[in-house]
Amino acid sequence: MKYKEIISKIILLAFKKAGEESLHVLKTPLSKHISVRIENEYRVYISEKTFIRYYDKFVAGKEKATGTPNRKILDFLCKYIGFNDFIDFYHKKKKGDKTQEKEEGINTMDFTGKRKLFFREENKE
Repeated sequence: MKYKEIISKIILLAFKKAGEESLHVLKTPLSKHISVRIENEYRVYISEKTFIRYYDKFVAGKEKATGTPNRKILDFLCKYIGFNDFIDFYHKKKKGDKTQEKEEGINTMDFTGKRKLFFREENKE
């Protein structure tokens, strides 16, 4: 797995978790939720705009989006999504650890072909 793919997966999982916790679906309120949760739990402030830029660059694939998360930010995001740190996330994903949520419920394409964040409801019959 390439570094950019790993970052993309971490960011996507963070936004998915924020969506489940907050019931928001748009990236701005989701990034605000992530920022507040990291600040409350780990006493570290990371701007919501930072998470918007990361989403735009690594998930939406916008060429002009700036920013790459440093190791500390990746550690905090990995803690937020349920791992010990970035190394823990990498090793578990590399080994194909099935204990974490699958990304089957994530659809990042809208009808225009542009990548967006949507969650589809699972059928519970």
